[in-house]
Amino acid sequence: MSSSSAESGFKRIVDALTESARTCQARLAQVTRTLERSNGLDAMQDDEAQHLQRIEAWVIEGLASHGGSAVRAVSALRIANDLRRIDQLLSDLARRLPHPMPALPGDTADQVHHVIELTLVQLGACQDCLTPQNLGRIQRVVSEETFLDDWYDILLGDVLDELAEKRLSKADLIPVLTVARALESIGDHARDIAINAAALDRS
Repeated sequence: MSSSSAESGFKRIVDALTESARTCQARLAQVTRTLERSNGLDAMQDDEAQHLQRIEAWVIEGLASHGGSAVRAVSALRIANDLRRIDQLLSDLARRLPHPMPALPGDTADQVHHVIELTLVQLGACQDCLTPQNLGRIQRVVSEETFLDDWYDILLGDVLDELAEKRLSKADLIPVLTVARALESIGDHARDIAINAAALDRS
């Protein structure tokens, strides 16, 4: 395989990973909307999950045949794996949450939505990391993960305050903790995607 053909093949792989990241971001936005509705996952989300799995399979097949750098291939596989784990977290989250969610005090609800918005931004930023000339974006995702962790800690503190003041029951707060833990994990995977994107040597 010529160098230009291998490069073209790897670009298609990166494009597929970028599409997967975009799909994960869209799924998180949809799962977020289920928190405020009386039903769970809809057919569109299931279709998107299957589409993401097909992309991952295509990436693995493409890496097996493109014959390029082992470092690039391993990085691409790690990114595909992180995207799959994000997808699993979103599917599990939507299936496990009660519908509708218990009503939350305004400050706790605001914290949940803020962490969700930050996670959405992180997913969008890690998607941008897969484009060329991305060092600044990669550094942003890695640094913003610390910021997201700080807001996660604030949310947990808010939940503990609710428990101490008995404004909400443990049963009401468990879904909030489920959302928070899933969002923290998604943020971790977004950071790892950015780090592995840095190893995709496209020079």
